[in-house]
Amino acid sequence: MDARVNFELTWSQEYEIGHPVIDQQHAKLFELYNMIAEAFSAGLGHEVVAPALRELVAYTRYHFAEEEALMERLGCRHIITHRREHRRLITEVSALAADFADGQPVLLYELLSLVKNWLSDHILSEDMKLRELMEAW
Repeated sequence: MDARVNFELTWSQEYEIGHPVIDQQHAKLFELYNMIAEAFSAGLGHEVVAPALRELVAYTRYHFAEEEALMERLGCRHIITHRREHRRLITEVSALAADFADGQPVLLYELLSLVKNWLSDHILSEDMKLRELMEAW
């Protein structure tokens, strides 16, 4: 029996919220996540994974700022809660990425699980509220 975990996260229409820029950014986050997951699965070292983690964190910060600006323009009532969720994820992932870059022991398995679950769950639950707002706007 193969005990390996499948970390792949496949972008599909299921994740589209109906805003071309945000959808493209979400797809890019999936791509960056998958680069890290593939490097981890292939046993590639710190010199490959650390820069990929930095890129994921930087792009996630950029995306969150764009998404929050859209929410403000749409008058989203849930922006404070949404922003809080964004900050929580950035804080957790940034700390783990910094620890990894500094050579401290980090369980990439836990980091990948956190990001995979958060990306999928957050888009399908919280970000889909943006679709409703855009349709009503």
